[in-house]
Amino acid sequence: DEWCEFFQQHQFLIGISIDGPAELHDRYRYDKKGQPTFEAVHAGLKLLKKHKVEFNALVVVNRHNGNSGKRVYTYLRDNGVRFLQFIPIVERLGVGTHPETVTDLTIDDQSELSNDHARLVSSRSVLPEQYGDFMIDVFQEWVRRDVGTVFVQLFDQALSAWMGHEPSLCIFRRQCGRALAIEHNGDLYSCDHFVEPE
Repeated sequence: DEWCEFFQQHQFLIGISIDGPAELHDRYRYDKKGQPTFEAVHAGLKLLKKHKVEFNALVVVNRHNGNSGKRVYTYLRDNGVRFLQFIPIVERLGVGTHPETVTDLTIDDQSELSNDHARLVSSRSVLPEQYGDFMIDVFQEWVRRDVGTVFVQLFDQALSAWMGHEPSLCIFRRQCGRALAIEHNGDLYSCDHFVEPE
C-alpha cells in the first residue's frame, strides 16, 4: 500500500508482467525458488487498481499461451487492465540465461523441428503463425467491444503508421537504437533486445 501511495502521488506508470490466468502465467513466470508467481502478481495488480496507479500489462506471448489470445485478452480486460503490450518471446537455441539445445527438447517439440522456425528457437518461443493467430484473436475481441476503452500497443502503433506518423515503438520505426537500456550495474546497451553478455 505504501509503495502504491508513493507511485500514485508521484504519477509513476508501472509495468506489470502478467501472461494471462494462473495456468498460463505460471508456466514460465516463477520466482528464484521455482515457485509460481501468479498470486503475487495478481495481488499487485489489485493494489495498483485500489490506489488508482496507472499501469500497463506486459504480456509475453509464448508457445504455451500462444493459442489463447482471446482468453488472455478477456481475462486481463475483465480484471481492469486498460493498456496492453503483447511481446512475442523468441529465443534462439543455445542462447540466453537458460539456454536450450535440441537435445533438451521434448519429443513433441522435436516433432516440430521440420518447421524451419521451430528448429532455430527454444520450445518456449511462440511460432510466427501462432503469434499472428494470437493477435488476430485479440483484435477480433477488441474491435467488437473495446475500441476507445482498452489500448493495445500493437494496434495503436499500426494506426499511427497507417495515418502517416512515425510510430514510437522501435520495431516499427525507420531506424532502431533510440531506446537505451541501462542495467543495474551501469552497463549501457543501445536497445533492451541486445542485453546479452556478448
